[in-house]
Amino acid sequence: MPSVFIFAGLGGKFCINRGYIRGVCASWVSGSSHALIGDTWVITGVFGGVTTHQDILFYHNFLQPNTNRYTPDHLVLDYFYVNEPSSTHINPLPINVQIVLHPTTHLVYLGLDSLSFPNMYFLDLPPPPHVWP
Repeated sequence: MPSVFIFAGLGGKFCINRGYIRGVCASWVSGSSHALIGDTWVITGVFGGVTTHQDILFYHNFLQPNTNRYTPDHLVLDYFYVNEPSSTHINPLPINVQIVLHPTTHLVYLGLDSLSFPNMYFLDLPPPPHVWP
């Protein structure tokens, strides 16, 4: 289990410099798979016998290597889950924004979570375009 430090709770307003985080993370059911498809991070697993996936649609520029600052309400455009075979989006999901340290590398990730499952999934983002002083 990663070390989690809460940076801002629901409704908190802050911005984060994209270059200071290695990626994003979220929890989902054990044994899930995940992939970045376009600008959407899809985490798929089986919960209670139902295949379900969590989709996080990011602002395109956030995914690119850059040194811009973003607030959580601008970097996530949509956040929902779908119980298959339905295509109905179950949303809106509240997002608990956290700073999360990866359990093995100790790099900083932006945690975007709503359902607090015990398994964390990490999505690495491209590093910033230059080395920070």
